[in-house]
Amino acid sequence: MVLEDILNTHQRTKFEEYTDYLYFVLKVASLGEGTFNIEYEQISILVLKNFVFTFMEKPDGLFKPILNRLANKDSHLRNAGSDYLAYMIMDAVVDEYFTLHDLFDEQIESIEDELLTHPSVATLLMIQKIRRELIFLRKTVSPLRELLAAIRRSESPQ
Repeated sequence: MVLEDILNTHQRTKFEEYTDYLYFVLKVASLGEGTFNIEYEQISILVLKNFVFTFMEKPDGLFKPILNRLANKDSHLRNAGSDYLAYMIMDAVVDEYFTLHDLFDEQIESIEDELLTHPSVATLLMIQKIRRELIFLRKTVSPLRELLAAIRRSESPQ
């Protein structure tokens, strides 16, 4: 079932415990090309005792800082357990949400200025688009709370 979940990229954010491993599904949101186009990507993470496997829909630079730290043999990340590596991966995903939040702030500020100086139908359409994206983003981020609470309750050795 986990392999099916990895291949089906329309999964909801979730956390599942198995005897020998943990399985996470996360959604990453990033700004795509074009006028405020948000793209969503599923990342599946398998955490075993000494390994972490990640499956992404497309190659991107999201985990480049983590890979750079892993390349350094003296890095704390390299010498920590697989649980810490999984934590760093999830942290990188959450950081993407903060980056997107900052971009929303900048875009909204620009739209506000335009609305006050040169109101137009295009401005109103952009406000509606941003509103829809914010609603969808909220629906994407909310399950992360449940996931983190489930991790805290977990008694898994991983």
